[in-house]
Amino acid sequence: MCSPTNLSRAIEFHQAAKSAWHAQSEDARNSDDDPLFDELNDAEQELVNAPTSTDAELVQKLRYLFAAATNDRGRVVEDFDSVLAALDFHFADSNPDSATASA
Repeated sequence: MCSPTNLSRAIEFHQAAKSAWHAQSEDARNSDDDPLFDELNDAEQELVNAPTSTDAELVQKLRYLFAAATNDRGRVVEDFDSVLAALDFHFADSNPDSATASA
């Protein structure tokens, strides 16, 4: 598994994992035991948890995750858990007390 160290590498890692998953047969994609699906999930988690040092990087990450959750016609094809998780990671990382203050 790749271990990205910055946002650009995390996005490239996710794109490669997504391409590999889509390139396999539909039967393989629908299999309960699909290592490429596991790799895609790992890549998404790496991306969600990739640190962003500027607002521009955060927006870049969120735009990419939003696009990954929609198809080429702009229709939502999956939920936005990854977008919400990225926001949670960003805000918890930038202000660790915010999670406990709102609870």
